[in-house]
Amino acid sequence: LVPLSENSEKSEKEPKAPAGFARSGKSKKQVKREQAEMRRNNASICNALARTGTCRYGDSCKFNHDVEGFLAQKPADLPGDCLF
Repeated sequence: LVPLSENSEKSEKEPKAPAGFARSGKSKKQVKREQAEMRRNNASICNALARTGTCRYGDSCKFNHDVEGFLAQKPADLPGDCLF
């Protein structure tokens, strides 16, 4: 048995996260809880309501239907015309 010295690189033996994955230090449960909180706080409006003006789920929809509240907290649009 050979003891590890301080000069040996221990990090080479430790598994590394795949490219494109950044660890936030939060558990999956915590991330899921934060995403649900964002949806409740007018962070995302119902896609069906935004596209068509109606939602088949109505009051039981898990997304926000308060268009005025969403527009009030949304940042201002960029000035000028769209180039695309």
